[in-house]
Amino acid sequence: MLAGRKQNFKQKFMNQNKQKILDFIKEHKLAVVSSVKEDQPQAAVVGFSENDQFQLFIGTDKTSRKARNISTNPNIALVIGWDHGATVQIEGVAKEVDIKDRKEVEQNHIAKNPMSVKYAGDTNQTYIAITPKWARYTDLKKDPNEIIEVTFDYKALL
Repeated sequence: MLAGRKQNFKQKFMNQNKQKILDFIKEHKLAVVSSVKEDQPQAAVVGFSENDQFQLFIGTDKTSRKARNISTNPNIALVIGWDHGATVQIEGVAKEVDIKDRKEVEQNHIAKNPMSVKYAGDTNQTYIAITPKWARYTDLKKDPNEIIEVTFDYKALL
């Protein structure tokens, strides 16, 4: 019985940590995304959107470096924030959004990033879904620093 209570506490604690990270993500619109071409990292600032299942979405041209990189190596990393010394780092798996989900993703993305409306309907525009494997929230303005790390069963989220 004690083991069951410990598991429930651990799950509740993990859910609170994930919610804190998701709340931080929702407060931001820009991220630095890193992908890899062969053995060379490439990074770009991107607008992003998210859903409550912890997936993040970026819009990009199909011929962009990040889109081409993701098509051959789906492993990706993002950094969000730095306002007031707080960030979220994410490592995950990226893939192009299925055509059946594109309209919903596009609408949510435009709602969060209104400047991206100019790409709506562009045949070269695609959306990339990023499913996290790991996330780390760091707040350096707290003493001691607040650091929260969580892992995800990313295969269940795909």
